[in-house]
Amino acid sequence: AKTESLDTKGNLLRRILERPKGSPYIAQTKINAFNFPFTGNPGSGCFFKCIYCYLRQPFFQRHVTADHGREMNFVPDMAGATRRFLDAKRGLPQYMKRVQMGVSTEMFMPQTIPYTEPGKVLKVFQEHGKRWMIHLVTKSPAILEFAGLLAEMREQVRSEEHTSELQSLRHL
Repeated sequence: AKTESLDTKGNLLRRILERPKGSPYIAQTKINAFNFPFTGNPGSGCFFKCIYCYLRQPFFQRHVTADHGREMNFVPDMAGATRRFLDAKRGLPQYMKRVQMGVSTEMFMPQTIPYTEPGKVLKVFQEHGKRWMIHLVTKSPAILEFAGLLAEMREQVRSEEHTSELQSLRHL
């Protein structure tokens, strides 16, 4: 475990674990306006514990390796995994070069940013040019730490924010 926190009684509150193996990028079988050709997740789990979260449903729990609300795991060297993924998919037609990031985990969870380094991940997409479109799903105001980079990438990034603090991103 990278970090752990305990309550006053010694019970585990939160734990961040290094993810075992596997690619953070998954090809989707159904592609339409709501399902991009690929999803990218820097790990699994979330600390927000939203009561409405679809990831708490049994179907999704089969795929999650972290205790929802109490644990998050992360992919070590997410930027390197992104580079390998983009290089491997270089020959795809333009309409397939779309990735929805943070669908089953919070990419901008403040506790995991030091490990997942989303700024480095975004820079890899930027290096590969406007050929790749990235759709960011987040409810964390920590995305604002990357506002400058996102503004530079405005032609290839779209964001779906779930809190009023993030409305300022719409003006980038």
